[in-house]
Amino acid sequence: MFNFFKKFMPAPDLKPFLGALLDERQPAEKQDDVHFSDIVATANPVNWITKASYRTFPVLDQNQSYTCGANALSKAEGVSFAQKYGSYLQLSRADIYQRRMNRPQAGMTLYDMFDIASQGVTLEQFVSSKLYNDSDYDSAVIESWMKDVAKTFSINGGVYLENDIDTIASVIQTTGKGVILLTYFLSSEWSRQVPVITNRLLGRNDPSSLRHFVVAVDFTLINGVKYLVIEDSAHFGGLAQRLVSEDWVKNRVAGAGYPMNFKFVPGTGNKPTYNGATIVSAQECLKFEGVFPQNVATIENVGPTTRKALAAFQNKYGLPVTQAIDVATRNKLHQLYP
Repeated sequence: MFNFFKKFMPAPDLKPFLGALLDERQPAEKQDDVHFSDIVATANPVNWITKASYRTFPVLDQNQSYTCGANALSKAEGVSFAQKYGSYLQLSRADIYQRRMNRPQAGMTLYDMFDIASQGVTLEQFVSSKLYNDSDYDSAVIESWMKDVAKTFSINGGVYLENDIDTIASVIQTTGKGVILLTYFLSSEWSRQVPVITNRLLGRNDPSSLRHFVVAVDFTLINGVKYLVIEDSAHFGGLAQRLVSEDWVKNRVAGAGYPMNFKFVPGTGNKPTYNGATIVSAQECLKFEGVFPQNVATIENVGPTTRKALAAFQNKYGLPVTQAIDVATRNKLHQLYP
């Protein structure tokens, strides 16, 4: 039933399992974060079936460093490239980790990872993969030409998810992407093929709690229970792949998200008509203008995606930048899309 890849090595020091930092930004700092509910009206139903085997990707090894975030982002982007181009592309974990916000301190956050990805990450083959600790990653030489190459692989955003197993599995099923999870646990809970919660009172900030970034790459149903298939760069307990249950996702995932490249392309053909009655109508016009992503659903919601599109539209036509469908913006939309 289980198709796990094992790496036989001594159990690593537990300290690197604090490499996943919690998002401690203030609410105002999070207002531009794109959430799944902002770009998708309803998640596609998941085909929950028992699978004989699971998707697998090249095994990454953080070598007892605090670089689980860099490994998770490299894995998630590699999965995205494999889905789009048919070939897994490994991006440099050293390049990612060197650019963390809290350097020289250890670890990184999910929003930090998305910000780095938006600037582009160079290829792993340009930097030695035999890096064993944080100082090795920080001292790796990234030449200027390598940074130029990195721009080729930039994305322009990340999408945050709730810790809901159906939504996460739907993203994997619909897009083929990997989803980054920030999980926390006791060492005894995580050291098994199927982690089990033994301390229901454990908090993400508890002194005994270990925090870690992993990537969910598949999903399955076993004896009526939903599981995510995750790949783990720390190989705790000698495992590079394991299953986490719906109970685990609900109670031990403190953050989730995936990289996404939003496509901005001006519309062609028949122009939409702005009716002034719905947000969707405005979004369709903004999409035709090329300021609202073509690969995002138009839904009755003024979230970060719509606010950014409105700001771009208002800047384009010299309107007050309010990021809202105000009178001046409404009149302009009526004029352009009668």
